[in-house]
Amino acid sequence: MVSIDELIYKFKLKYDKLDSQQRRNLLLPQIILYLNEGILKRILEKYGPKEGGFEITQKRTQDLQKLVIQNEELSVTEIDKYTYSSNLLSLTEKFLFPVRSRTIASKGNCKEITLYNIDVTHNDFNYIINDPYQNPNFEWRETIVTYASDNMYTYSDGTFTIDKVKLDYMRYPKQVDKAGYTHFDGSLSANVDFELPDYLADECVDMAVYLASGSIANPTQMQISETNIQKAE
Repeated sequence: MVSIDELIYKFKLKYDKLDSQQRRNLLLPQIILYLNEGILKRILEKYGPKEGGFEITQKRTQDLQKLVIQNEELSVTEIDKYTYSSNLLSLTEKFLFPVRSRTIASKGNCKEITLYNIDVTHNDFNYIINDPYQNPNFEWRETIVTYASDNMYTYSDGTFTIDKVKLDYMRYPKQVDKAGYTHFDGSLSANVDFELPDYLADECVDMAVYLASGSIANPTQMQISETNIQKAE
């Protein structure tokens, strides 16, 4: 595990390479802010759904396995006989993005049968929901889900009811912190180390330096940081 002290040291080492005429001194709370923004942005850019989903490779699975919450059960609210919603704010951890999910559904005498969920985008939804080969089908043990406004929506073709859903998801990483200052809410800061694998620390620090460089409009350091980030892909 990379300690917060080492993370700050790495940040300062890279940040100090900025031209002294363009570099501004950063206070500890500002460094912590950039580090946390860098960690989150790097996770979303490298592993988020826009990059093809979480488990696109075995390496990526290993990278962030610590953040995966598995098989958490969510209740459903019936909006109509075709649509059911689940509140993602009710999860035990703060939801970042989905990994996979299953629907527990019933039809006639077939009770609590597991259906496999297919995530669809809102752009594709209208086409898929009306396609007999892709729309929800109890016999094929498949249905579709969408995500919006802190809710997960699960769909039926109207012939079966949805009892609940089970979700594997990525939680937000713990925010790193360093003792020695007071937060905006008046609480005292405390040491919180980097919880992801050690080899991801430099990538996240590069992103943090990139963000800090952008805030002071330093194109040279932004290019250096961006190059380092791309090499890590």
